[in-house]
Amino acid sequence: MEKFGRSKEGGEAESRSVPVRRLVFAGLGAVTVATSALYHDERGDTYIDKGFDQLAQMNVADRVAQLSLDERLKYDAVSNILVQKVGVTKIGSIVNSEEDGRRREGEIFQEPEIIDFEQTGVITNEDVRKATSSDFFPQGWIQQVGSIVYINSSNEMLVTGMNKKGPGSERDTITFFKFTMPHSEDRESMRYRMIGLMLGTLRHEVCHSNDWGTKSNRSFVDRIELLSNIIAQVESKDAYDGHPVLSDNHTYVPYHLSYGYANRAERMTAYQEYFADICRAYLSHPELFKQEYPKDWGIVDTWIKKTDPNFDTRKISPGPISGSTGELNDEWKKLFN
Repeated sequence: MEKFGRSKEGGEAESRSVPVRRLVFAGLGAVTVATSALYHDERGDTYIDKGFDQLAQMNVADRVAQLSLDERLKYDAVSNILVQKVGVTKIGSIVNSEEDGRRREGEIFQEPEIIDFEQTGVITNEDVRKATSSDFFPQGWIQQVGSIVYINSSNEMLVTGMNKKGPGSERDTITFFKFTMPHSEDRESMRYRMIGLMLGTLRHEVCHSNDWGTKSNRSFVDRIELLSNIIAQVESKDAYDGHPVLSDNHTYVPYHLSYGYANRAERMTAYQEYFADICRAYLSHPELFKQEYPKDWGIVDTWIKKTDPNFDTRKISPGPISGSTGELNDEWKKLFN
């Protein structure tokens, strides 16, 4: 999810200074969720009731019992930190995501349905369809998205885009809300800039569909390793902070920490947003990102190559504006004519 606000440089950014709290109840079954009550422990963490945690623990234990010796060693190496940081319920949801991915094995590729972008008055459904092509995305990642929808009204949380997980093995929906039009002297330039802004948010939201909760054929151990790598990077000194926003105490913090980091729910959201942000950077300016954040680049590159081994960042189309001349890129014009 991306929000409006002020960037560190003082311009408009896709973020907001007010932290948004959200608790992700990743499912172990709708009946269990419906009959479970919340309780709080002495540290302030919010959990599902103990019965729900026990079901999650059983679910995880069953999956771990199926692992090979090598896989079990990998899991054991990170399991304690995962339980501490996000809790057993969230690990159980990763097991469920793996099962959803298995149900989609062999699925024929389908382009996402693009809906109502003509309402922007600037860009079209066809522009958005082109933005999902292999010029911009690994196609295995686009396969996780069922529809991309534009709603011509502002969201109460001031978000520019939001990713809603599809139930079960169904594909996700990405929703865009009313755009703030970029300033430009002519309509052509404004249109290309608007496509660029849309694409930036689209990258972030598509990345949400392809983390450790993806409904692709990634293994449980692959997912656990990815999450543990993200946790390590978030807490490292060289964590990516290319998207700083203004916090409640009027200091700038990395975007992913604007959601808080005090309890398990907030930490999981921080990890999800961090992953989406580093993937967006990878897909936006891969060579620069590789130079400045090689560890994060390696995490994303390794993960993408598991679904799209032939994806080549050197073929990613540049943005609409040339960094050297400040003029519209000819390649961009050709793509979106």
